[in-house]
Amino acid sequence: MRRMQITREEGQQLLQLALLMPLMLAMLGLVLDLGNVYVRHRRVQSATDAAAAAAATVLYQSGVTVASNTAYYYAAQHGYNNNGITNTVTIASPPTTGSYAGNSQYMQVRIRESVQPIFASMVWRGTFQVTAAATAGWRTARLGPSVLVLKLNGETFTMNGNNPSLTVRLGNVHVNSNSAGAVALGNGNVATQVRASIVGNYTTGPNGAFRDLNGDLQAPLTGASVKPDPLASLPAPSRTGVPTRSVPSKCGTLQPGIYPSGITTSSDCTLEPGVYILDGDFDIRGNARITGSGVFIYLAQGSIKLAGTTTTNLSAPTSGTYGGVLFFQARNNSATGNVNGTSSSNLRGTVYLPAGGLDLSGTVRTEANFVVNTLSVSGNSSFTVEGYDGVGWTTQTSALVE
Repeated sequence: MRRMQITREEGQQLLQLALLMPLMLAMLGLVLDLGNVYVRHRRVQSATDAAAAAAATVLYQSGVTVASNTAYYYAAQHGYNNNGITNTVTIASPPTTGSYAGNSQYMQVRIRESVQPIFASMVWRGTFQVTAAATAGWRTARLGPSVLVLKLNGETFTMNGNNPSLTVRLGNVHVNSNSAGAVALGNGNVATQVRASIVGNYTTGPNGAFRDLNGDLQAPLTGASVKPDPLASLPAPSRTGVPTRSVPSKCGTLQPGIYPSGITTSSDCTLEPGVYILDGDFDIRGNARITGSGVFIYLAQGSIKLAGTTTTNLSAPTSGTYGGVLFFQARNNSATGNVNGTSSSNLRGTVYLPAGGLDLSGTVRTEANFVVNTLSVSGNSSFTVEGYDGVGWTTQTSALVE
């Protein structure tokens, strides 16, 4: 029988292996534990994101206390109950670190979890501290572009004349028509803060162009998505109990009410705050000066007719159902209106003509938004839309930001 003999070198190797075995096992255990920590960190981050996002959705309307309770609730739903032993949940509003530190529109949620090692505990008695943070908040967003052309087909935005220009200093122009010639620019120029967008396409003459506010060429986005009517749910005003009125020969001061013949005048007028229901045109002629704040004008019939020799300064209500809306042409009223402004005129609010067309002309800056079925800019116009960003045209949206 042959005996197995172990050389001195082999014996040393076995001894070294025996000595290294615990270390190798510990290293393997550490690798496995670190993998577990990675998985737990993803879980903690997911919980933190959910808690911060949920808190942000109620922060604007309900305040910090309700938002904080919401964050704690969502953290607990993900397994982090802020027991101070295995996990802690910390909430700060405003955030104390990061890009939004000190901003009361945002909340920061931080979750820390103590993770017990599984294998590494053979050589180490500590715990892994897994921490994740998330910041979310609310911000103001516009309901739509400053100029929105609603009609879904055909040539819906045209520029006629030698060198008409339309400048939109807040937002952009969006055209919903899917036609290849949805926009006929001719020799006109359209300059916008944000690149114009068209569902279909456009045609242009030799001197026509889309530009940015610096005057540099800025081709519009074509093939864009249709933008829904942001005021589609706006109701028509009730006539119940509303007095019937007429316009005196020397207009003077007008009161809210129903105007069966519309409002037509060539003399100075002041419109008192309130709702005006017109069954005819809003027709301002001659050298009339028209002023009014907190005014909502509903065109059941007729259209807007503002002559270029008039001075019109009207602003929409700042609250209520029609907050931010200056003109609303009935959805079954397809009449085309005209705003021929002067440098001393201003409309503040939204001009809403969901079934009607509008022609812009003159040299004017106006703080209005225009939501219309079709649009034209004519003559040697220089029409500037500063855009309206007040009540009725903004909403608060929540977002996870970091």
